[in-house]
Amino acid sequence: FAPATVVEHAERCYRGYGEGVEQTTRFMTMSLRTTPELQERCPAVVHVDGTARPQIVHPEPDPGYHAILTRFEQATGEPAVLNTSFNIHGEPIAASAEDALRIFERGAIDVLVLGPFVVTR
Repeated sequence: FAPATVVEHAERCYRGYGEGVEQTTRFMTMSLRTTPELQERCPAVVHVDGTARPQIVHPEPDPGYHAILTRFEQATGEPAVLNTSFNIHGEPIAASAEDALRIFERGAIDVLVLGPFVVTR
């Protein structure tokens, strides 16, 4: 599990952000120490040692995801959401729309958003 946070809140949530880690934190490839605020507000995304492996979301190249996270923060005050891989236990991560639809059909999720499309049961 990892937190997804918009770039505008990165320094609010992660110690050491802005010290040459901007590119790698786009892809959840390194851990950073978290701030007391993130530890208090979003404990599920913080490791027991006080670190997290964040995905920092920028408006480019992810305007849709950035907008969703921004709106979520405006509505809830929470600076991060729990981000996890999209797969079924024992299978590889979904890499295509076909994979996503197959997982949806197997009943693992209730709503699937694929680009501009929303699939519900």
